[in-house]
Amino acid sequence: MEERAIDRLRKFARYARDKGVVKGENSFEAYCELSNRYIYNSIRNGKGAIGTDIIARIVDKFPELNVKWLRSEERRVGK
Repeated sequence: MEERAIDRLRKFARYARDKGVVKGENSFEAYCELSNRYIYNSIRNGKGAIGTDIIARIVDKFPELNVKWLRSEERRVGK
């Protein structure tokens, strides 16, 4: 199964946790001003795309996020 943008967002949330910026996925969503359980619900509902408004909120908090990686399958998480 091909990895979707929402799957890569979950990976980035884990990266942020490992860096000590957030405590977990829910805290990542709150920090980025996303709805509660956005990532989980998107995955569960089969939604793979992430809107530009969501990406903008995340990049505002994490400017190191490689948006090309998030949208495609580039290797690097950070810029």
